[in-house]
Amino acid sequence: PATLFLELPKESAGHFEVRAKGNSRVHLFMEFQELYGVKPDMIAQERFLTKPGESSYRTFRIYGFRYVRIDLITSGFGTRYDAGEVELEFIFWKRAFPLGRKRTCNYPEKWMKQLDDHCLNAVEMCMQRFHLDSPVHHEGLGCFGDYRICSNIAASAYNENRLARADLIRAAFLLRQQGKMFHTSYELCYVLMLKEFMDH
Repeated sequence: PATLFLELPKESAGHFEVRAKGNSRVHLFMEFQELYGVKPDMIAQERFLTKPGESSYRTFRIYGFRYVRIDLITSGFGTRYDAGEVELEFIFWKRAFPLGRKRTCNYPEKWMKQLDDHCLNAVEMCMQRFHLDSPVHHEGLGCFGDYRICSNIAASAYNENRLARADLIRAAFLLRQQGKMFHTSYELCYVLMLKEFMDH
């Protein structure tokens, strides 16, 4: 067995792809980590068994990560794979909502810019087909307060409100069908977010 660690320049959200070419099978066990060496939840782990010739695998789920730990195993469950040469290629497919140009700002202190960059990176990772409460957990409309925060940041930083509009419409359908939200206190957030959207 061998272990590889891959590192992205910064934490990002997207799909991870493995392409393999060779005359043997290799079992890959992948962990998608936000912090180096910190074992993630089971939800952030995937397995892939290559086959002789060419094979590839791309994660269906969007992961938020900076590091990928890959354990390469050439045997398992009583089966010994032929440990011949296998060429592996790893590809990261970034997923993000198309945003316009970020607003400019003068920072009195260097740490303020670093904090702003980290905050906006987190918001960008959560802006996918709809707002995610987290690029790791992927909760649906249960955390409407998070969407309100994301939409306000996106509006002020990028003059962007398309995802906010989509969230408001989806929430309206949910309220019409069920009469309430998962977290009932977020019903007030819906009214406030609707007002903020109209003011923007």
